[in-house]
Amino acid sequence: MKNNNQTTVHLGAHGAACIHHVRFQSGDLIAQNIHPDIPKPAEYNRWRIKRKETFLAGRMAVRSAQQALGLTHFDVLRGGDGAPIWPSHILGSVSHTENEAIALMIDARQSSLMGVGVDLEKINSGSQLEDESMIGLPEEFRILHSIGFQSECARLLLFSLKESVYKALYPSVGQFFDFLDVALEAEQEGVFSLLVQRDLSEKIAMGCRIYGGYKQVNENMITFAYF
Repeated sequence: MKNNNQTTVHLGAHGAACIHHVRFQSGDLIAQNIHPDIPKPAEYNRWRIKRKETFLAGRMAVRSAQQALGLTHFDVLRGGDGAPIWPSHILGSVSHTENEAIALMIDARQSSLMGVGVDLEKINSGSQLEDESMIGLPEEFRILHSIGFQSECARLLLFSLKESVYKALYPSVGQFFDFLDVALEAEQEGVFSLLVQRDLSEKIAMGCRIYGGYKQVNENMITFAYF
């Protein structure tokens, strides 16, 4: 297991933030009983080992982020909808692949941001995303094609960006919404701009703008979103 790695990302005028990584080998977290004090959801014992380990790794990444921000320890529980339950003064997001988890946290008391999201995807997983129409509109793909992203890579990037946007918006929306409810509008110097296409909640109206970016780290693509 390897943790405490960080990836620095820039959130526009809001400054830099660190995404915290925890990498692990399959079976290690369970066999070594890593962090037995992490609170588990009621259904935890019914999960397969892989799901248990990605959950634990995600919470370990959260703890690493807490320590880096100098925050008093708090547990991030899992809500009935599967989303993490963050304290009111924290903006946060977690993502994972089968052998790595990441977490991004912002102290909302020191930021004007309303939400953040992160997503982690294997670079070679783009071939699994065959139906572009479920991810975005042709104009969105034309934007990505114009800056050098083609076919599988374009699908993966747009899919991951919208996963990050979903996580950033969900605490303010509180219910499921579709990838097509948010559209990529533009890219400038590595910063993506996306617009909400309909009213999603009292807090998130049509025209709400979210920004995002991406980084390639080893065999993974990381995307992040903020507004």
